Amino acid sequence: MRIELNSAPPATFPRAAANRPTSTEVAAPQDSVCLSGASPAEVSQAPHVPSMMARAGAVALTVAAGIAGLSGLAQAMTPVLAAPPQAPLASQVRVVEASTAGVNLFSLAQTPAVSSASPASQAVPLALLASQQAQPAKAGTTQKVPDSVKQLTPEFFKQLGDIGYNYNKIPKGQFVLTFDDGPNPKVTPKILDTLKEHKIQGAVFFVTGANAQRYPDLLKRIVAEGHVLGNHTWSHPDLTKVSQATVLSELKKTDAAVDKVLGYDYPLKLVRPPYGATNKSVLGTLHDKYGGKSVVWQVDSLDWRVQSDLRQGKKTTPLTDRIVSGVKAMDKKGNGGVILMHDIHSNTAKDLDKVLDTLEAKGYKMISILDVGKPASK
Repeated sequence: MRIELNSAPPATFPRAAANRPTSTEVAAPQDSVCLSGASPAEVSQAPHVPSMMARAGAVALTVAAGIAGLSGLAQAMTPVLAAPPQAPLASQVRVVEASTAGVNLFSLAQTPAVSSASPASQAVPLALLASQQAQPAKAGTTQKVPDSVKQLTPEFFKQLGDIGYNYNKIPKGQFVLTFDDGPNPKVTPKILDTLKEHKIQGAVFFVTGANAQRYPDLLKRIVAEGHVLGNHTWSHPDLTKVSQATVLSELKKTDAAVDKVLGYDYPLKLVRPPYGATNKSVLGTLHDKYGGKSVVWQVDSLDWRVQSDLRQGKKTTPLTDRIVSGVKAMDKKGNGGVILMHDIHSNTAKDLDKVLDTLEAKGYKMISILDVGKPASK
């Protein structure tokens, strides 16, 4: 007899170990028992049935366990299979701009759905999704705008007008400090420290777009400490020697870089043309297409020359003497004015404290650009 499970193909089981033949044949036909359609009596009298039945039972239990396991797996996978298809990973990523060090952050914009079924059915989806799960990053958080920036209104710029070489809206004895070409990591922080020690705010830092983008923390510090930013173009070209399109591009690119660093729309309307070089075409583009105001100076410190002379070991007029001479010349005209320096020269940072001590001792007052034209500045 042979053992068959229902209508499945006959399953042949080997003899007991004690009666195993020495040949390669495992079981002879006459030793097989077919359970399909056999009566209980026939089954009980069949040779080797007890041991075969035990093995058949074990196999049946193994098969049943396997089927149950597959059923459980299918049930656990149901939430995943039934969930709507997720978008490709590439489409789930969005760029978030931070207002720290001009750095892009990436995050998953969507979180895969997890079924609210029983804990047992959640186990597989959670395990599958664990490596993909992420907390969405905060996007486009609004930065607080300092009060000094809020004062840069259209009315302020209209009242200020262009500051040319013969500007006369600043009263005698009063001066606005301005610094070009920065920010610079070795010089600008020292200048800011000195201004803070002298309790001076409202100095204007005419930044180049390239340096604003390169040193975002310094740009933020300038604004945070109550000073004003001006546009000194992206790459410092002589604007009288380039096209109107280039003039506008240089200004707008710098404007965009400053906005990106600060995280808000900064009114970068004070423009200092590199080298102080302007003409009718440049001013027309600056006014009509960019909406800015040209700002030059009345007192030139020539700090770049001092730095150059010192570097070459040449005799030079000290920075303090140059500036005192310039402000006295303005006294004779009956006006105050704007002082030009650069926050890229180490000697400027080194001598600034002495410059301010000397001017203050002589009765001169450093005022904020925001106070120009206001009664309080008189």
